Amino acid sequence: GAPDDDRTGSTAPSADPGLVRGDLCDEARWLAGLVADLAPDQPEALGLAALLAFTDARRATRTGPDGELVLLEDQDRSRWDADLIASGHQLLEAALLEGEVGPYQLQAAIAAVLASARTSGATNWPMIVHLYTRLHACAPDAVIALNRAVAIAMAEGPAVGLDHLDALAAGGELDDYRYLHAARADLLRRLDRGPEAAAAYRRALDLTDNAAERAFLARRLDDLS
Repeated sequence: GAPDDDRTGSTAPSADPGLVRGDLCDEARWLAGLVADLAPDQPEALGLAALLAFTDARRATRTGPDGELVLLEDQDRSRWDADLIASGHQLLEAALLEGEVGPYQLQAAIAAVLASARTSGATNWPMIVHLYTRLHACAPDAVIALNRAVAIAMAEGPAVGLDHLDALAAGGELDDYRYLHAARADLLRRLDRGPEAAAAYRRALDLTDNAAERAFLARRLDDLS
């Protein structure tokens, strides 16, 4: 997923009742760190380790007391792991010094921008759009295009972002991808297009079997009615 706006992606295994598997996060970060230690001159190895450090720094705030999904904009940033964020910056800087920028480094750079914002409103969304544009250029992928569209919505407004999402939806490649429909639903809701938003939320619900995600989407759908 986005890599890191929780509107469009998560680390949840689809059928698991929880949202984040902490044991798998720990193992992935350990393995990435091991590879980075063994190949310190490989920028993408460092970039992957940086990406996982930034992402995992928010683990404790991704869910609420009852396991409910908490979006990035609503997370308690004071609970983000400052040591992991610092480690992410150190790894990313080392990667960029190698002079060859690849997809993992660009994803880590996006995560770094998100982690550096003291408040949701202070997030440098135009920079994130720029980084997603570069990422899509070197790794063309419909999910990356989706995350770029969400970033555009944050930078330029929901109507502009929705135009990009609708163009993606028209291609059909992401028709069965729940995060496309969830993202469209959110933008339609923000544009006060209630019936269309409700239809998009229902489509996302049809495609989702993760309990935390289903509960979140159902609450949003109930709020519309």
